[in-house]
Amino acid sequence: MTIIDTNTAQYLLAVVSRLDQGTLHPDANRAAVCPECYDDVSNHPGDHLVWRDRTAHTNVLLVGCEGYWVIDPNLVGITSAAWNDYRDPPKES
Repeated sequence: MTIIDTNTAQYLLAVVSRLDQGTLHPDANRAAVCPECYDDVSNHPGDHLVWRDRTAHTNVLLVGCEGYWVIDPNLVGITSAAWNDYRDPPKES
């Protein structure tokens, strides 16, 4: 069973609305590989939350298996200073 909190529900609504309308920012990650477990969710979503693009016949990973928001919430109108893009190299201290 997957439990979704209010913040994640708002994130999903914002992301899916933009994906459905074709208005998601071009910089948004549209990966099908989970940054937490490295599974490819193209054919078998497993414990991940995935949006299926019926036109393009592709899956877009929205939430990783451990709850990580894969698409930057700042790109869909949700301010999140704590979100880190896993595609960026780690910052040196």
